[in-house]
Parts: sequence; C-alpha cells; structure tokens
Amino acid sequence: MRILVGRIAVFEFLICFSGSVMPQNIVPNQDFDSGSTGWSGGSIYEADGMPSAPSYLVASPPYNQQAADSDCFTLDPSKRYSFTSQARVLSGDLGIVWLLAYQDATCMTFAGGGYVFLGNLAGGGSVEGNWTAIPHSTQVVPLPNNAMSGKIALVANTASSYSASILFDHIVLEPEDIFSGDFESH
Repeated sequence: MRILVGRIAVFEFLICFSGSVMPQNIVPNQDFDSGSTGWSGGSIYEADGMPSAPSYLVASPPYNQQAADSDCFTLDPSKRYSFTSQARVLSGDLGIVWLLAYQDATCMTFAGGGYVFLGNLAGGGSVEGNWTAIPHSTQVVPLPNNAMSGKIALVANTASSYSASILFDHIVLEPEDIFSGDFESH
C-alpha cells in the first residue's frame, strides 16, 4: 500500500509540473520539416540538414550579405531563454544568427538594443563543409528588458569576390524554467 501511495504522489507531481519542466522551442519550423513555412528570404535545401534534411539556405552575392527572417514570435521578458542552432558554410566568409527583439507584440518597433547577437560561423579552413553548432554550446540569451516579441535572422555574409552560401538547421530558442521553490498545490 505504501508503494502505491508513493507512486501516486510521484505521478501527481509529474502532472502538476510537467508543463514547466519541459521547455518549448518558440522558433517556427525549427528543422524546416514544413518547407519554408515561417521563414522568408532564403530557400529550402533538400540535400542536407542537421540532424536530418532539409535545411535552410541563405545565399548572398559577392561583397554583400543576405538575411532570412523567421515569422514573429512572442517573448516573455521575465524569462531567460537559451539558444542553439546548426550551420554549415558551403561558400563565403560568415554565417551569423541574430535575435531581432521588438517592444510590441507584432514585431514592428525594436526594443532597446534591438539586435541580440546569438553566434556566428566563419567559412574557410576546417569548418567549411562541416555542420557546426552556433554558438558552440547552448547559450543564455540576454533580452532587452522591454522585449515582447522577436524574429530570428539568419545571415550569409561575404567580403570577397565570390558568393556566400550558408545552410542553417535545428534553430532552437526556448525559455528556461527556473524553480524558485514556491510550488502551487493542486
């Protein structure tokens, strides 16, 4: 009987707190499994991806840069967020990921600071052609205090006479739930 009561208590705890234990990615179509839905400015690359195909290709002409943006999503300035993604340089100098933070719910007016640098991947050398995490480990994202919504911007950049082609995949921005010790009873 004591074992049964213990199992029921654990089960009730998991039901009450399961929503706050499992973070939810807020980036639309993070793995591009729904094609380009939720994104604009790039194109679907069916031949490769990380952890699996497809991925999102952002390409720029020589001596230039090109950005692709996600659709607008809601941010909660009272929460901390963590970020990770994957990128692969096919050609070019640099792949960059930014969080564009807005002070309204419709991604119209930039919040203080506006652009939050999330990471980059330099082309050439040993990383060209390999999938690499951006940043190299999951990072906590510093949001502007008045950020209410955001978009992810994926950038392909080149400062040379050849074009840049950067693949992006598995883009994750999720709230971190921090237990304060004040639990509600249900």
